[in-house]
Amino acid sequence: MKEYAVQASHVSKRFDQEDVLHDLHFTINHNTKLAIVGHNGSGKSTLLKLIANIYRPSSGKIDTFGKVIRYVPEHFSEKIRFKLGEYLLHIGMMSGEKKDVVQRKVNDYCEMFDLHNHMNTFLKNCSKGTQQKASLIQALITDCDILLIDEPLTGLDDDSKKNFIQLIQDKERDFTFIFTSHEQETVNALADEILVLENGRIVKQEI
Repeated sequence: MKEYAVQASHVSKRFDQEDVLHDLHFTINHNTKLAIVGHNGSGKSTLLKLIANIYRPSSGKIDTFGKVIRYVPEHFSEKIRFKLGEYLLHIGMMSGEKKDVVQRKVNDYCEMFDLHNHMNTFLKNCSKGTQQKASLIQALITDCDILLIDEPLTGLDDDSKKNFIQLIQDKERDFTFIFTSHEQETVNALADEILVLENGRIVKQEI
C-alpha cells in the first residue's frame, strides 16, 4: 500500500472575491519528487503555500498526515535582521541539534554554495542569488518529510545549480520533494512526477 505525503480534496482558494484555485483533487505519494508547472498566474505558488499550511483553503481540505514540512519561498523576507552565518546557525539549532553539529553542516553547505565571503553580511544586504542559496541551505540543514521550494534554481549560478541537483538526486533519507518551476530544464533535472496547472485548475498529473 502506497504512503501518501499529500492528499487534496475539493480544494479551492479565493483572494478578494477572486478564485485562484478551483476544486483541486490530487494525491502525492511519499518519496516522490514532483514539479508543479504552469504559466504565470496559474496558481503554482499559491498551491505550494497551501501544502505548506501557510495559506488555508477557502474550501476543501489538504492533508499532510502530520509530516514535518520545510518551505522555501522564492523571495527572502527583508525583515530578517540576522547576518547570513548567524541566521543559518540559528535555524539549524531550532531542530534541537548541538551547535557544533549544526555549524559543521552550515560550513559544509556554505563551501558547496560558495558563501563563505558572505557569512558576516546581513541577509537584507545580500544579492538575490545569495539569499536564494541561504534559503536552500536553511531547508537542507534540518531533516524533514516534505521539502517545498518555490522556483529552486532561480538566481543560482551554474555550479550551485549542479550542486543542488546532485544533492536532491543523492539524498538518502526518504522524503518528498515538491517544487514549482517555469523552466523545463529544472523539471527534467529534478522531477519524476509533474502536476500541470492552468488557470487554477489541474489539467494533468504525469507519473
